[in-house]
Amino acid sequence: MWQIWFLIIIILLIAFYRYPSSLIFSFFITSIAIHFLSFILHNLLLECLLFTSVSLIIQTIINRVHLHLSHNRFNNTINSNILINQTGIITKTINNSFLGSGLIRLNNETWCAIASSRIPKGTIVKVIAINGLRLTVTPLDSSSPK
Repeated sequence: MWQIWFLIIIILLIAFYRYPSSLIFSFFITSIAIHFLSFILHNLLLECLLFTSVSLIIQTIINRVHLHLSHNRFNNTINSNILINQTGIITKTINNSFLGSGLIRLNNETWCAIASSRIPKGTIVKVIAINGLRLTVTPLDSSSPK
């Protein structure tokens, strides 16, 4: 029976190389363990039952670790609403034409910006709203470029 598990290991290794996923990885790891157990057990039904249960346990562990890691990552993401009322500087003139947007530098990031009127490059602006990935801005009165 060890030959069957060896063949399964090779197939899963190729599959994981082509299509990496946690499911294929858990099957691959489990098939290696069952391959070595097949030298002792000599019972295909028992080996298949072990393969199924161990794969399920490994997949559950991988999913919990992944959930824990992704939960910690999402706690560090920025809430875009904190950008409202912050000030930035226009790095590309905002035209008041149809879909005419410019660029704003805000918190060391560059954002697309729109406004109700033309705002030239170098003007300090205040964010008043967020529309998708565009910031709606208005110029500060004392920030007109010279």
